[in-house]
Amino acid sequence: MSVVSRTMMSAVVIAAFMFAACSDDDRPAPTTAPSATQATGTTVVAETPVATATRTAPAPTASPTTTIDERLKLRLITVATGDNRALDVAYGQGSGGAWSPNSTRLAVPGDNPSIIDVATGARTALWNVRCAGVAWSPSGAQVAAVCADGFIIVDSAGKLLQQDKTVPGGDLVKMAPWVRWSPDGKSVVYGASATAIRIMTTGGAQRAIAGAFVDARWVSDGRLVTVEQASYRDAATVRVLVPGNDFAVTSQFTSRPGAGPVAIDGNGRYVAYAVFGMEAKPGSRILPSTTYVVGLDSGQEVRAFADAYGPPDFSRDGVSVLMQRDYCGPNWALVIGTLDGGVRVVTPGSALVTKFSPDASRVGFTRGKELWVAASDGASPARRIATEVHGPFGFEWSPDGKSITVPPYIGGFDQCN
Repeated sequence: MSVVSRTMMSAVVIAAFMFAACSDDDRPAPTTAPSATQATGTTVVAETPVATATRTAPAPTASPTTTIDERLKLRLITVATGDNRALDVAYGQGSGGAWSPNSTRLAVPGDNPSIIDVATGARTALWNVRCAGVAWSPSGAQVAAVCADGFIIVDSAGKLLQQDKTVPGGDLVKMAPWVRWSPDGKSVVYGASATAIRIMTTGGAQRAIAGAFVDARWVSDGRLVTVEQASYRDAATVRVLVPGNDFAVTSQFTSRPGAGPVAIDGNGRYVAYAVFGMEAKPGSRILPSTTYVVGLDSGQEVRAFADAYGPPDFSRDGVSVLMQRDYCGPNWALVIGTLDGGVRVVTPGSALVTKFSPDASRVGFTRGKELWVAASDGASPARRIATEVHGPFGFEWSPDGKSITVPPYIGGFDQCN
């Protein structure tokens, strides 16, 4: 595989926690040792020259003629009917692609990164080398991606607007790069699992936040939340930064040791993560898990859900958390916990990758080689809407909640043995 998505990384991490007989963490060590100021939570920011939009490689061309193997084409599923069709683009080696804000186009990374018009199927080259971590700007006018020749911002026709050649500088497979646009579309944060976070503004300025981070997310009020963790057996340090003040740290807290992937409430009030025990349940190889919800600014634990497995996912309003119960056990179920401590079953049975729909009225999940959708209130039975999908690679909801893209099935897996 050429590119591993963040979804795939999360699935791998969770599997590593759940099995007692797992190997040592083999994620690359941080490339930069934290400085004394970083240890106290001070963010180190450095201005760097802006790489101009000077192209050193051939320009992307519209309507690529690359032949796509039918078995590897990204699939588009209509949620209401289950109708599906193969798009004329490879699935991006672990990515369902990034939807444009108006749900009409897909930016798909991989060996032949492309922009797909969903209605017509027309394909335009996004860039001329392998890319990953692709994301649309909030306006839908620009696309950002981490590629083999650096971080890029292009317009929807593939024209280079800005470039930062300091990243990725390594193997995209191991780095699992990611990209996030700020809510106002004026800044982009990008990085990978073991590299410093970098920030580029559409005006051309670049900043590097020193340290090796796992992830970063913007919240609705424009603050930036970073998650730093040496390995998934260690505690995670969660910091809140304010862009208007040179990305100074305004608050931070440290999770319990062994935190899994951290979910961040888009409203900037809470984070959630699962922590696994050290000894498996009797007769099982699955490690028990507790999911914690923590106040983002206070660092205080708000709620703990026993026998709740992640990675968790917040609803849009931030008051509900999607989890799993009794993972690989007889009472395995997809559940939603609320901040008042309540837990309700969405649907019984197994699940692998799970996500709220954009409006949180539904839940999508993969079950083996199947894609399912269920009502969040559990009032109606879950519906299987696709088969022969690759469960660990996950899926992507369209912003309007009407469609889902999902990679095709490419090989065997067993999440419980």
